[in-house]
Amino acid sequence: MSQGVTVRIYIKPRCSLCEEARGVLERLRTRVAFVLEVVDIRDQPDTWERYRHAVPVITLDGVEVARLRIDPVALESRLRGTTGA
Repeated sequence: MSQGVTVRIYIKPRCSLCEEARGVLERLRTRVAFVLEVVDIRDQPDTWERYRHAVPVITLDGVEVARLRIDPVALESRLRGTTGA
């Protein structure tokens, strides 16, 4: 199975929801193969403007699939559907 699916999480420091979502993604990685990219929204002005009041944001191959609160079951199901697992 390839790890071609890219999951990107947009976060900012001192964000408890961000830490929680990142933990969910780390646990999912033990069951479903994907590439995880962590993006600090402060690094680019456009990501800061787009997401500063709405992190964490999770995208799957560039498509937003979750914002603020993460549903681990729905996210895993979506990842499994994308990877064909």
